[in-house]
Amino acid sequence: MRVPAANAQSLPNRNRVCAENRKARADFEARQPMKRLGTPEEVAEMACFFASERAAFTTGGEYMIDGGWTI
Repeated sequence: MRVPAANAQSLPNRNRVCAENRKARADFEARQPMKRLGTPEEVAEMACFFASERAAFTTGGEYMIDGGWTI
């Protein structure tokens, strides 16, 4: 049985809050290792990968989708 987990942390909240305030978004992005916010599509790509046969040897890990924030 494969049970990997994709953890996007508070990506939806960050995108919503930052969409309402340009300066807050610019400040937040400047602090990110990748200098941008992630997208829902990037989270979906990870979920699709886990559901595919390409992830057949992937087991039980938690994979962060946070642009390097937890490094």
